Amino acid sequence: MFSSDGYAFPETYYLGSRRARDVVYRVLSAACEDGDLSIEEAIDAVEDIFRRNASDLYKLNVANGSIHQKTMIADSTIASSCVEQDVLFVRIVWNDASGQHRCRVVPAGRFYEIARNKGVGLTFASMGMTSFCDGPADGTNLTGVGEIRLMPDMSTLLRLPWSTREEMVIADMQIRPGEAWEYCPRYVLRKVTKVLLDEFNVTMKAGFENEFYLRRKLVR
Repeated sequence: MFSSDGYAFPETYYLGSRRARDVVYRVLSAACEDGDLSIEEAIDAVEDIFRRNASDLYKLNVANGSIHQKTMIADSTIASSCVEQDVLFVRIVWNDASGQHRCRVVPAGRFYEIARNKGVGLTFASMGMTSFCDGPADGTNLTGVGEIRLMPDMSTLLRLPWSTREEMVIADMQIRPGEAWEYCPRYVLRKVTKVLLDEFNVTMKAGFENEFYLRRKLVR
């Protein structure tokens, strides 16, 4: 039975599900090519993993079917006006020190006219929040005094499949124009990956952990 391992925010559920579909497809395709499964058995396995087992276990009364949404990836040629795209809001997203996804929601018009190039302000305290309360943790020395800029990385901009009138973009944190803030998670990740590559010739990779058992019925 499938689980996305999503936590707290819908983005994690979506990405986990998207990745799991790719993994299951590759595994079952290989099983069919090797003669371990027939196509009909592979289709049954997909139904069991993603729908039927959960429906039977939890006694869910759901109809068959799925929702197909095409994610719209933006590029540098995106128009400054969002009227044609029917976008109302843009979520400017970052991860705090506790691993929580957080965002500033900006009206689409303001985002494309101003925030796209100049970013939005964010208090230092936002990186000191704990996972259980909206207040900086003791000892962080991150307070409500002082501000950094969330600078959108436009290469990450996309239309949200689950909320099609909103877009989301990941942001870098800058203390001054062009200068990364030392607590910016993306800046720290770039530094660490560079050290691993330059000093140890190690490339860091990350992904979702997809686990499932594939069993074949021997008694019919």
